[in-house]
Amino acid sequence: FTEQVAREDHALLTTATRMDAEGFFRVIAEHQDRRRICGFPPMYMLLSTMPATAGTVLKYGQAVEPATQSMVSYASVVFH
Repeated sequence: FTEQVAREDHALLTTATRMDAEGFFRVIAEHQDRRRICGFPPMYMLLSTMPATAGTVLKYGQAVEPATQSMVSYASVVFH
């Protein structure tokens, strides 16, 4: 499961680093936001309005909680 989430996350991060707001929206819509990405609205706005031309992923990780069978993924991206 964590590998599938990582693949989906990296597809989303790829659109973000290309400053592709519509692509970012499309990736989330394809999965009907089933993972409830908490930063979706502010990230979409940022990608739609920021004058940057690209981004670079600095860090990506996942925190898994076996007791509750839950997980959160996180990333840091710098835009330039």
